[in-house]
Amino acid sequence: MSVSPAGWYPDPFVERWWDGAAWTPQSRDEGEAVTPTTVDAATPPGWYSDPYAERWWDGVIWTETARSRWDGGALPATGLVPVVDEPGADQRRAAFVVGGAVAAAILVGVLLALAFGGGKDTRAEITTPSTAPGLPGTPTLPPIVTVDPTRTTATPITLDQSSTSVWNTSLPAPTSAPPDATAPPATSAPAPTAPPAPTTAVPPATTAAPAPAIGNGVAPASATASCQAPDSYASDGTPVTFGPGNTIDGNPATAWRCLIPATNETLTLTFAKEAKLSTVGLIPGYDKVDPVTGEDRFHENYRVKTVRWHFDDGSTADQQLQDSRQMQTMRVKVTTTEAVMEILDVYPPSYPVTSTQYRPYVAVSEVAFTGK
Repeated sequence: MSVSPAGWYPDPFVERWWDGAAWTPQSRDEGEAVTPTTVDAATPPGWYSDPYAERWWDGVIWTETARSRWDGGALPATGLVPVVDEPGADQRRAAFVVGGAVAAAILVGVLLALAFGGGKDTRAEITTPSTAPGLPGTPTLPPIVTVDPTRTTATPITLDQSSTSVWNTSLPAPTSAPPDATAPPATSAPAPTAPPAPTTAVPPATTAAPAPAIGNGVAPASATASCQAPDSYASDGTPVTFGPGNTIDGNPATAWRCLIPATNETLTLTFAKEAKLSTVGLIPGYDKVDPVTGEDRFHENYRVKTVRWHFDDGSTADQQLQDSRQMQTMRVKVTTTEAVMEILDVYPPSYPVTSTQYRPYVAVSEVAFTGK
C-alpha cells in the first residue's frame, strides 16, 4: 500500500500537515506560505513553532498543549504545562485527532443545512459519537448544538450557586401561584342499609275448578295405568299416593304420577256400561299447592302436552293441551266401554334439574267425560 508523502493537505477550513506517517496538529490557511516544524524521534521534548503558536513536542508525538508565541521561553504563570506521557497516551492522542476530524465534518454538515434549508425549521437533533470506534481512551467530543435561525431573543435566568447561567427558552414562570383548591366540606355518608332478605316467591293458592259434572251415567267405574310413581309424604308428614284412581276422585289436588320418560304410558278408564261420549278432557298436571311451604307442585313436575285417546271401535283422537292447570276438553262422537289415554309429549318442570324443587315425574290430576 502506498503512503502519501509529507505535505500540506486539505482539512475543513484549513490545510493540515501530514508528516508522512501521521497527521500533526500543525495547520495553515489554504495556500499560505508556512514552513512546518519538522521533528522526529531524535528531537528532544520542548516548545516548537506551529504556524500560529508554539506546540509542545513530548519526544514521541505532538501534544495538544500549545501557547502563544509571545509567551517566551518560560512557561507562563497561568501554566501551559506540557502533557506527561502515561500508558495509552499515544492511542488517546490519535483518537483525539480522529474525533476532531469527525466533529469538524459534522459542523460542516450543520452549516450547509442552515445555508440551504430554504427557510425550514432546521432544529434537527444531532448525535455525535462520544469516542472514536476502535481506539481506547478517546476523549469525549462536545455536543454539537444547532441554532434555530428564527429565534432572535431569549431571556437568561440565573439558577443557584451550584448551577450555571442558561438561556430560558420556555414560557415565563407565573407571577403568582394559583390559589389552593378548596376541598369540599366533609360530609358524613349515611350508613348503608342492608338489602331486604330475599324471599321465596310463593304463588297464590289457587282453587282448581271442579271437574264438570258428568251427566247421563258416563263416569268411569275404574281406572288402571301402565305405570305409577312410588308413594311419598306431604310436607306436614301426611302420606301421599299416586295411583290412577286419583284421576276420577273429583279432587284436583290428588294425581296419577309416573316416572319419566312417560312417553307411550297409558291410563285406562273403564265405564260400567257402554257410553256415548261427546267430550273427553283432563287437567294435564299435578294441580296442588302445598299448604305448608307454598310450593307449587304443578311447576315442579312434568305436565302433559299431547295425548292420544283410544276407543273400543279402534278410532283415536289426538288432543293438544296448553301448559295450564285448568280442565281442558275436546269434542268427540264415539260409543265405547273404555277410553285409553296415551301420553305422547310433555312439558318440562319450571325448575332446573339441579334445583331441590325439580321432580322427575309427569302427572294428571283429573279426567272428565260428558255424553249420554
